[in-house]
Amino acid sequence: MATYGIPEWNGSAWTWPPLNTLFFSNTQWYAWMPMVNGATLFILRPKNNFQQDRARLDMIHAVENDPRFASVNMDGNNPYGYDPNWDPSWELHYMGFNLSDGRIAYANQATLKSNRLVRYTSYYDLDLGQWTPWQQVDLNKLY
Repeated sequence: MATYGIPEWNGSAWTWPPLNTLFFSNTQWYAWMPMVNGATLFILRPKNNFQQDRARLDMIHAVENDPRFASVNMDGNNPYGYDPNWDPSWELHYMGFNLSDGRIAYANQATLKSNRLVRYTSYYDLDLGQWTPWQQVDLNKLY
């Protein structure tokens, strides 16, 4: 028995390609058929804060495997920031994190203005007293 995927419009009829061969393309039409009655589909579209939200997620993912990072530091009015004067070709975003021992450390995210898929993260290691090397975020990671 075949496992069918999402119906795809081929220009003259709807087809049901297998899930493992499905690749979404902006030149194709797709239909969504819910498996339950009364289902609603919400499609999230980027808004004005899309780049900031992606930067926040990049920074959270940059520190998620370091057990010293406990939570985002919400003290003050703006736990998240942006430095417009850092470099003319890059955007620099930063965010404070509470460490498990009560200290506060910061993470950075840099986005290339000419290609917003190119992003790097780094965070300040208080124990070593220096920034970690810049790590490139997977170009295909769009959250």
